[in-house]
Amino acid sequence: MPTMKDIAKEAEVSLGTVSNVLNEKGNVSLKKIRKVQDAIQKLGYQKNAQAGFLKKGNTNKIAVILPNIRSIKYQSLYEELEYVFYQEGYQLNLYLTCGIPEKEKELINLISSENYFSLIVVSCLDDGKYYETVFKDNVDKIIFVYNKLKNVKYFFDLNYVEIGKKLAEDLIDKNIRKVGVFELLSKVEKQSIYHFITGYLKKNKPEADIKLIKYD
Repeated sequence: MPTMKDIAKEAEVSLGTVSNVLNEKGNVSLKKIRKVQDAIQKLGYQKNAQAGFLKKGNTNKIAVILPNIRSIKYQSLYEELEYVFYQEGYQLNLYLTCGIPEKEKELINLISSENYFSLIVVSCLDDGKYYETVFKDNVDKIIFVYNKLKNVKYFFDLNYVEIGKKLAEDLIDKNIRKVGVFELLSKVEKQSIYHFITGYLKKNKPEADIKLIKYD
């Protein structure tokens, strides 16, 4: 695996110049920046993710990767994350993949060179091995949501339709047909309740008796 010294030699610049380019610091000429970038691409250099990403206790920034923000569920997810983490003093930085795997990989490499506390991802990849390759020992600080990849450690399924179906199956087994659901006021919670009821009715219709209980 090439090192920073190899990059410096290939680009015919000092080691300090390579460091400044990688960390976007210092006063480096455009010519030298291009020489370093060309050397990085030629040698296939990857900055050590542990040198920047997830420095414990050293940042309040969290990266969020989403396919898009057109979808209501992604809008809702980001809004809730922003609200919760803001209360705790964290800053969210949003990255969009547009559902393109290669773009997601580019963003992964970019984020790995930055100083983030954690990474939350709705991925369009099929396998989590690329994350493991880039982030190495820090991969367990990455949280995957909605789309479950192969070879990932932490995954949260926010598919409330499926949750409703699974709960309905359990209640049917127990011969329970009447269910009360608390309806809260936020847009995100109302959307989640709608999806939950949709899934529940798909498994329990027409016997189901659902009553919404408004909670202010």
